[in-house]
Formats: sequence, structure tokens, C-alpha cells
Amino acid sequence: MNDEPSHQWAPPSVPPPHLHSSRGRSGGGRLPLLVGGVSALALVVGVVTWQLGGSDDDDATLAGVGASYHLVSYPSAVGGDTVVVADADGANPVTYDLPEGLGPQWTPGNWLIDTDDDKLQAMDLSTGEVSSIELPSADLTVAGATLVAGSDEVVLFSAFGDMGPVVVDLAGGTVRPLVAGLEQGFAASVRGGVQLFSAGDSDGPATILAPVSEPASAWTVPGAVLDVRDRDSLVVSGDDEIVIQRYSGTDAAGSPAQVPMRPAGGLLVGDHALVVDPAGALTDIDLATGVTSTRGVVGFRVDQAFPIGADRLFVTGDDGSLLYSADGQVVATFPPGTASTGEEQPMVPVTVGTDCIGLQPGYTPALEAAGVQLVDLASGDVLLELDATPYLARPDGCTLVTPGDPLLVIDGAVVDVDLDSVMAVRPDGAIVIGLERGDDPRIFSVDLASGERTELPKALYRFAEF
Repeated sequence: MNDEPSHQWAPPSVPPPHLHSSRGRSGGGRLPLLVGGVSALALVVGVVTWQLGGSDDDDATLAGVGASYHLVSYPSAVGGDTVVVADADGANPVTYDLPEGLGPQWTPGNWLIDTDDDKLQAMDLSTGEVSSIELPSADLTVAGATLVAGSDEVVLFSAFGDMGPVVVDLAGGTVRPLVAGLEQGFAASVRGGVQLFSAGDSDGPATILAPVSEPASAWTVPGAVLDVRDRDSLVVSGDDEIVIQRYSGTDAAGSPAQVPMRPAGGLLVGDHALVVDPAGALTDIDLATGVTSTRGVVGFRVDQAFPIGADRLFVTGDDGSLLYSADGQVVATFPPGTASTGEEQPMVPVTVGTDCIGLQPGYTPALEAAGVQLVDLASGDVLLELDATPYLARPDGCTLVTPGDPLLVIDGAVVDVDLDSVMAVRPDGAIVIGLERGDDPRIFSVDLASGERTELPKALYRFAEF
């Protein structure tokens, strides 16, 4: 056994459905073609990150767009070649020509990007300017988690690990190594708003930690990272002797603790850590002194364990799943459930937020009989059950859209909407966009407070923040 960071499944953050470019390498994926004026995907699942609306005023200037959120429309989805940027309510639209290769894409901020061989093409939605940036290799993939609102930086890495990750300054047009001197780096997972990359140098296996909002500030630690809190990380290293230690940036902090078995996962809270090993032993570690104390036994063999929210550790294995508090107390127990395939599977996260988590039997998405439970992380209570696998609509995890019944959940409660399918939710939860199916599908915006419905053009839209 070595101390190379694990490539195990990581709990999802707030992604849209998997929307890939035609080349399959751009982190902000191109949307599928429309069928009858409406995305075929949207007819099946909730495309939560996309918002729909429209305007015919092409003579306005972007100077009139002053809100934090903007509505971005793609007439190209129905045969055009432009992108329209407007206020969040669709007012003050500005139309830009889309250069070849930059079709409808998802991004939370002002950048549309696409990679083609050793070039990255970027469009700034706040100005309409397009730039072409030369990349050091044609084999680079966008780390989608680093494409965030308010940041001009994005990380690309080699899918084959034959070179170290690079950070691209989209505004400045520059490319540089994410961390100098590292010749390889595989994307691992995201922990605490930090993209992790498995790496290696002359001293052995290491992990690169790149904050998604400021990846150029990345640093490395020796070993595998179990949890990250700001600049502090919980690191496991060693082969014959397994050592766990807290790092502050690149510096070891406190005292190392030796454990008998490599942990399946762990939670970092201040100067303490809670870790669990594959055999199910739960251990508390005083990271200041290196002293360990047993907190109990899970009761089954552990396949995975990972931190959720500020102070929760989720543990799962074939025989069940548990939610622990930072002091090692069981918050909730979840026995295996029946998956849509009819097989018994452990309850695992399909949506993860800061306040709620969505669990279902097994990871396979299902349109019906999914057996999803929406769980309050503070209490461990099951707030409601869902028939279809949901998508997050807000980072708190308590607002969801599903392709089944119910269609919409806001703040942990079912909201009835007179639609056949909910496609989008405005960030403040006041407006939803959805479909009425039929021979000629129609798209509506619904004000949840008043119930007012407004029919929208057949185009693809999204909210972007800049």
C-alpha cells in the first residue's frame, strides 16, 4: 500500500447534468441540440443551471446591465450564431456574435471557453471580446470545478497525467504551471472548495491543493488529503507506518499521529480530526499532541468516508450508511434501500449541500423508483422522499429539481407548480422555468409568489454572475 491520494468517488458539489463539448474535453460542456425547439435532455431531466427567457432589443448596450446575475440567451440553440446577455429579468439585452467552436455552454461566470488541440478559445460575456490562448499540450482537460464566477483563472490537467496541471489566466492570456517542478497531476476530488490533484515529485507522492476561486494560489502537501478547511488540510502519509497530520499551507502543524490502518476517510475540525478505517474503527485525533482515542466501531466494513458540510462525516459500506458529528456521535443511520433496478444498495449521496444531503440506494440515476431521501445535515432527519434522482438548484442542498414527482423542492419543502417539467430555478428561488409538453412544447416562466406565468421563446438561457 502507498500514500498516493485516492481516486475514490467524491461527493458532488453543484454541477449541472454532464454536458460535454463535441470534443469531450471542455469543462463547460456544450448543450445538446434542440428537438422541436426544446433540448431533448431538458425534456427528461432538470437542467438546473440553465435559465430561459428572451428579448428582441439588440441595440442596447451592456452598460445598462448592472445586476450581479445576468440572463444569457443562446438563439444559436435554435439555429442562430449569437449570444445575448441581459439583466436578470431579461431587460437591456446585448447581442454578440459567437465565434466558431463556442456553442451554448454552461459556466457560472462571464467566461465561455472551449479547447481545440493546443488552443483555448475564451469569450468574455461582459465585453464580447474573444481571445485565443496557446496551450502547452493538446492533451489537456478543463478542471470544471475551477471554472467559477468571479474568477479569471481556470486549471487544465492532462487526462493521462503526463504533465503537471497548468493555470490559465483568461483575462491576461497567460499559461503557467499550477505548481512549478511537478511533472504529473491527476484530478482527484474537490474538498472544501479546493480542487485536489494527485501528484508526485522527487520526494514521493503528493497532493496539489488549488482553491477553485483562486487556483493560482495552489500549494502542495506530501501524501493524501482527507479534508480541507481554508489553508488547513488533514493529510495521511506513509506506507509501513501510517501517519496523519494537519498541515497549514505547506507547513506541518501540531504533532503527527500514527494509526494502525490507512483511513477510509476523515473530518478536520480545528485541532481535532475524526477518521474511520476500512475495518470500521472510529478514531479521534488531537492534532496538537498526536494523541488518539477510540470513538467506537461503525459495525460494518467501510467502503468510503468523506466530510460533508462544516462538521459531518458520512460513512458508507455494503451493510449501511451513517452520518457522524465531529465528536464521533451518530447523527443518523441509513439502512440499505432498494434501488430502481430492484437490487439492495447502500444509501449514498447523489446531491450534497451545506445544509442538506440527498441519499439514494446506489449511484445510478433513476427517473422513477429512485428511493431518494432528502436529509437535514444538522438533525439527520429525513425531510421528504423523492421518486427520481434530483439535481441541486442551490448550494445549500435543500432546494432541488427532479424529473419526477415532486418536480420542485425549495428549502426542504415541496412546491407545487403547474408544469410538466421544471427546467430551472432562479438563484433567489422566486422564479422557475418549465415546460408544458405536447406536439409543440411551450416554455414558461412562473412567479412562485403570484403564480403569474409568462411564455418564453424557445431558446436556451442561463444565469451568470459577473
